[in-house]
Amino acid sequence: MATVHPALNDLRHLATPLNHGEEAVLNRLIGFLGDEWHVFVQPHILNVRPDFLICSLEQGVTVIEVKDWRPGIYRNQGGHLEVCDLAGRWTPFKEDPIQQVHRYRSTLAERVVSP
Repeated sequence: MATVHPALNDLRHLATPLNHGEEAVLNRLIGFLGDEWHVFVQPHILNVRPDFLICSLEQGVTVIEVKDWRPGIYRNQGGHLEVCDLAGRWTPFKEDPIQQVHRYRSTLAERVVSP
């Protein structure tokens, strides 16, 4: 089983509590990944804070950004992500999750991996 940071018992002390989607992803990661994996929950990496960073000495590093996946809440509108609010209005999503992951990857590559 993967090692989780912070420890599972300490997750309730996170500054931003995990939403249902994030909890589901974390549970799946814990059940799927082997002992060589480390799962960092909401890690602070320089100026970015992804939902999860998972790493293994043999496999490398992956950044995961989770969006709540309730059916009908998101749509692609002309290549841009929109979210439906409680009143049923569609508005542009504040930051496209694909762009978030690209930013995380760039930050890791430029400031952590490269000399």
